[in-house]
Amino acid sequence: MQIVDIPPEDLHANERNSRTHSDEQIDQICASITEFGFTNPILINPDNRIIAGHGRHMAALRLKWDEVP
Repeated sequence: MQIVDIPPEDLHANERNSRTHSDEQIDQICASITEFGFTNPILINPDNRIIAGHGRHMAALRLKWDEVP
């Protein structure tokens, strides 16, 4: 396992993800990332499909980050 930076646009949501995030939750994640940065990377498989971190991914897209861990 390794941590790399990748553009959030290159990541794909997992259709089987059962978790949903409200706009308010995404706003809270945005505020946390802005204040503390990414303290937990987005986990992906070799096909760039998100395993864990869908909310962080949505927040990074909203914040228009160029890359995420």
